[in-house]
Amino acid sequence: MPDAAPSQPIPPSPSRPAGTEHWFRRVTFYALLAGLCPLIPIPFLDDKALDWVRRRMLYEQLRGAAGGPPASASVRVLAGSDEGSFLEGCWSGCFVLPLVKLVVYLVRKVFSKILILLTLNQCVERFSETFHLGYLVHHALGRGDLGAAAWQGASTGSRRVREAIRETLDEIDPRPVRQLVSRTLRGSRRLLLGASRVLGRWVRRGPSPESEEAEVERELAADESRLSRLLDRLSRGLGAETGYLETLEATYDAAWAVQAEGGSGAAGSAGPGARS
Repeated sequence: MPDAAPSQPIPPSPSRPAGTEHWFRRVTFYALLAGLCPLIPIPFLDDKALDWVRRRMLYEQLRGAAGGPPASASVRVLAGSDEGSFLEGCWSGCFVLPLVKLVVYLVRKVFSKILILLTLNQCVERFSETFHLGYLVHHALGRGDLGAAAWQGASTGSRRVREAIRETLDEIDPRPVRQLVSRTLRGSRRLLLGASRVLGRWVRRGPSPESEEAEVERELAADESRLSRLLDRLSRGLGAETGYLETLEATYDAAWAVQAEGGSGAAGSAGPGARS
C-alpha cells in the first residue's frame, strides 16, 4: 500500500460553498447516485450499489487530498461498510433479512404505484446520508482530522472521524436538505429510473470502488453527464443552505472534540503506572 499522505491538511474550501466548487458538486453527484440505489429493482443489489457509491466517493476524496490512493480499510471504516444492524450482522447465519427484502421486492412489483412515494422517500434519505458523509469527510480533511495513517491502514483518526460523523447525524435535523432534494427529484422520475438501471448493471459487473481502471472513470463521467441538469440544480440549491452548513460543521467540530478528548483520556489511563 502506498505511503502517500498529505504533508499538511488540505486547504479548507470556502466555508460557505456556492455549489459551484468542484469538490462540492462531486459530493452532490455521488449523493445523487446513492439516491438512485433504492430504485434498483433487484434484491440486495441496491445495498451493494449504495456501499459501492459511498466507498468510491470517499476513495476519490482521500486520493485527491494525498495525491495517492488511501488504504482500503480506512475507506471502509469511513463508509461504515462493516457496520449494520443485528439482522445484518448475522447475515450468513439467518434468513430473516433476505426474506424481508424478498417480500418487499415482491410487494413493490405488485403495488408499484402505491409504493412510489415510499421509494422516493428512501431515495431522498440515501441522498441525504451520502451528502452529509461526503461533506463532513471533506471538512475533516481540511481540519487534518484523519492524519497520515489513513493512507496506510484503518487508523484511529478514521474511526474517530466516523464516530464524530455518526454523532453529528444523530444530532442535526436534516430537513432542509431532504426537503430541497425531494422537491428537485419529484419531477425527474423517468430520468432517475433510467439512470438507476444503468447503475445497477454497472455495479453488478463487479469493479472495485477503489479501482484505478480507466473504465470506472469513463462510466462515472457518463453518469455525471447524463444527470448534469439535475445535478446543477441540486448543487446550487444545497450550496445556498449556508446557515445549515455552518451548523453542520459546528456540530461535527463539537463531536470531534469529544472523540479526541476521549481518546486522550484512554491514552492517559494507559500511561506510566497503568501496567501491572
